[in-house]
Amino acid sequence: MTLNLEQERETSSKFCDNCYLWRLIEAIKFRMEQLNYNQKDLAKVIGLKSRVSEILNKKRKLTIDMIRKLHESLSISTDVLLQKY
Repeated sequence: MTLNLEQERETSSKFCDNCYLWRLIEAIKFRMEQLNYNQKDLAKVIGLKSRVSEILNKKRKLTIDMIRKLHESLSISTDVLLQKY
């Protein structure tokens, strides 16, 4: 199952058209919650636990490689992962 942007918007009323970074981070956290993932689990997907923390705290942007891995492992739509921020 792939989550797309419209499904993400339906899931949360907090989305806004100009909140790209927020949408991206919330999509990742939402999917982590669905899969019962913690930061350690996500680190197995995209790299170091410290890197995961930086991303979830909006201190680091995703790389193309991370986007691919998140799409493949967490089934988050690339429409969401590729949002400009």
